[in-house]
Amino acid sequence: MNNRTISKPREIPSNAFTIYTEPGDLKEGLFGQVFLHIFEILPWLAENNLCPSWQIKSRKYGLPPTYLIIPGLLEAAHDSHCSEARKVALADIRAKHVCNLGGDWHYANHLWNSFFRLPQRVIDRANTLGPLDSALALHYRGTDKNLDLTQTNSVSQQDFLTLVDDFLSSRPEIKALFIATDEDGFTHAAKARYGRTMTIIDTGRAEFWSNVTGDANVRKGDHAILDCLLLSRCRYMLKCQSALSGFAKILNPEMLSYRVSASKLFSCDVPYFPDAYIERYTSNDSRCQKILDRLFRGDWRNNAASFERFGSSFKHLPRDIPNRNGWQSKLRLNSLLRYLIRLRLRLAILIQGKAAKCSRPK
Repeated sequence: MNNRTISKPREIPSNAFTIYTEPGDLKEGLFGQVFLHIFEILPWLAENNLCPSWQIKSRKYGLPPTYLIIPGLLEAAHDSHCSEARKVALADIRAKHVCNLGGDWHYANHLWNSFFRLPQRVIDRANTLGPLDSALALHYRGTDKNLDLTQTNSVSQQDFLTLVDDFLSSRPEIKALFIATDEDGFTHAAKARYGRTMTIIDTGRAEFWSNVTGDANVRKGDHAILDCLLLSRCRYMLKCQSALSGFAKILNPEMLSYRVSASKLFSCDVPYFPDAYIERYTSNDSRCQKILDRLFRGDWRNNAASFERFGSSFKHLPRDIPNRNGWQSKLRLNSLLRYLIRLRLRLAILIQGKAAKCSRPK
């Protein structure tokens, strides 16, 4: 699929400008929205030789009063001295120059590294956990993501571990597992299952992404980036729907990565980068393949029109939005559904906590 030229707007100076967001602009996850929304304008910046400064803020990941996360959670790959530069909102650039990114992983890796680098403190922490070059990475994304049927299908821990068994059965050389998850129960179950025969590595409990944790916001962001980096250092990866582990493939295009659940079309009917382009796992075991057939229902690759347009590996395409009002209405509906799912999850956790408190002996 050929890329089309993206025109350069005259109103944005090519020599010095700063891309910014306000703290409340980006309300979703660090990888699934903050990094993705930035990534989708990088092809335009690169093709026009633009090298901006960044002032990206987020209430969920930054510290008051500025809430600045880029620079901070990420650093610019180049030095920009633009203190007097014009500021341009990220949303304004996206309105004209947002791109669909495809499954050309080496291009995505080069593009991302041309603009950003991970903070050294995260790299230093990752280096203390030993080599993972022959390990299998497991990313079990639970909580709200696992309940959001607009994006994927729910993967039970038992189904995921059954697929891990299947994967390991044909790869006896794997002697170590790295586990990243936001559900403690999954780590415990995996250690009980594989701990006697394999080295198990994990980074501890992950804070729920939507919690505004004050002084712990940066630690929450660092933990997410650390997990992504460690996932990328593994030889193999099995994953649920999650942009965090999808970005691990960008950091290491050579990693053999497989998703075990559907990635459904979103917003203006485009695949969800980067997850949609991760290869789907298949099995020769009929029981496992039956699980996979159920989990891949509604996957974007099952949509003939979408697969015809996006199925081939490509670098990027300008995103055409012929009916912006219709697209915005659909996006608002999806946001409402995600909010209701998160509300349901919080209520369930609250009820479980009260039930556990009441059941304790006095």
